[in-house]
Amino acid sequence: MHNIMLDLEKIQTLIKEQAHYQYLDKHIQAPNIDQGKLLLLYTLLKNRDIPEQQKENYVMTTMLVQMALDTHDLVNNKEKNQDSEGVSLEQQLLVLAGDYYSSLYYLLLSNIDEYELIQTLAIAIRKINEAKIKVYYREFDTFEELLELIKTIEASLYTHLALYIDEPAIVSYIEEWLLIYTLNNGHEHKKSIINQLQLDLDYELFLSFIENDMEEHMMTLRKQASQLRHHHDLFINQSQSFLDQIINS
Repeated sequence: MHNIMLDLEKIQTLIKEQAHYQYLDKHIQAPNIDQGKLLLLYTLLKNRDIPEQQKENYVMTTMLVQMALDTHDLVNNKEKNQDSEGVSLEQQLLVLAGDYYSSLYYLLLSNIDEYELIQTLAIAIRKINEAKIKVYYREFDTFEELLELIKTIEASLYTHLALYIDEPAIVSYIEEWLLIYTLNNGHEHKKSIINQLQLDLDYELFLSFIENDMEEHMMTLRKQASQLRHHHDLFINQSQSFLDQIINS
């Protein structure tokens, strides 16, 4: 576990160095690197027969895409809550920052001739944006349908990477894990999902539904973990341990 934490710290440092741009850093706050998603990526790739530098590039590029998506979500949320006319400097810089993080991922992958992965992540981004549009325009009738859209938004980058490295068996596990992780990451985080997705919902009713629905999702996740553990021991053990910490905190 100690070595894993050291590796994750190293990768976080590399991501921050890649994403650093003095003018943007001076005027806007860079999005946080999601610890759960970073751990998921790292353990997904850790025991794969892939050169270490390639694994590192896969993690960095996927997290840069995540940072770009998160940054553009901040723009959308600020636009919704804006009272005055016009676009603020901060909003303009957030758009530029999101585009900047996206360009870094393209550059990094093109420099190592990973054009197929560029296409794979582009497909994931398209699906994420399509799901966000459905959420923005309330193209869902039930909380169940909303959770499926949230699952698409949160998991698509990681499930498409799993397919890219020929790990289709763990796609469903990743989807369930990220849904549970997202919805159990504290009450304020649940509220931020509603805010970031610009949802006009009864938060207490949504929270009650989540709490009642999570038991079924947890049962599904445990069943999938049991089936996958033999071939993906590190991935399952570390992701389950991290999730338990979130749920029990």
